Amino acid sequence: MSEIIRFNNVVKKFDDKIVLDDISFSIDQGDIFGYLGPNGAGKTTTIRMMLGILQPNEGNIVMCNMNSNSAKLRKKIGFCLDDEGLYPDLTANENMEFYDRIYNSAKDRKKRISNLLEMFQIEEYGDKLVSEFSKGMKRRLGLAKALINKPEILILDEPTNGLDPDGQFLIKKIFRSIAKETTIFFSSHNLSDVEDICTKVAIIKRKLLYCDKISNISSATQEVIIISSKDSDYINIYKEFIANYKIKNYEIVDNKLNITITTDQKDEMIRNILNQGLNIDSVYQIKNKIENLYFDLLKGESK
Repeated sequence: MSEIIRFNNVVKKFDDKIVLDDISFSIDQGDIFGYLGPNGAGKTTTIRMMLGILQPNEGNIVMCNMNSNSAKLRKKIGFCLDDEGLYPDLTANENMEFYDRIYNSAKDRKKRISNLLEMFQIEEYGDKLVSEFSKGMKRRLGLAKALINKPEILILDEPTNGLDPDGQFLIKKIFRSIAKETTIFFSSHNLSDVEDICTKVAIIKRKLLYCDKISNISSATQEVIIISSKDSDYINIYKEFIANYKIKNYEIVDNKLNITITTDQKDEMIRNILNQGLNIDSVYQIKNKIENLYFDLLKGESK
């Protein structure tokens, strides 16, 4: 697949605060790209730069072989942000027609609108005012609106927000069906959504922490062991245990030590814990590989 989006050493500052620091990655045509990070990581700023609302202080963003501030690029992009950009005093059909007039000729307009409303299973509400829509229906209409120009790139901010499980399932199904023609870039807090449908993922926290294909992420199952001690000096006992066994992934919560290890380390670690005279309160598995990677990287950044 050919490259359709590239970030080249992008830096964005607000006054003296660096929000994005030397970000570089690429996205191929046909990718469903998940963009992950905690609140304040720079996700919304990234999207605003892709849409030409903000400009990088350094570096550049190239999409469809054009700079992100190119006026010609606008017709090749569809987007739906947290505010869907809908007019509440217009019906669903009228909202769709408003945006269709911006991008398309009048030919086949009704059919184009009808097909999109049907795709998102809201065709029966076409004559209903948007002000009467639920949050989930507004989200479906906003996503339908974002496809009115058959974009080469679809940019979305938390696309499954406000959707019930049926709506989430439908949106994922639509994304998979359009990905061959439309490259999808979306930010999300929902790690399972990203693992379900994305072909590639980036994780940021001001800097780019990770970017690769989902298939390249280790699928090793991890185990969390929750350890307790009856000793009043449990903090120092935990610290000694962590140092002795070179444990990298841990946290102390509610007087207990939680350690995360790979499954192949579990049996030996349990022996070590018991040999130290510590108690094992519980052991459970984490199978979501995106979740494993995400929290490992963020813990590494915070230490």
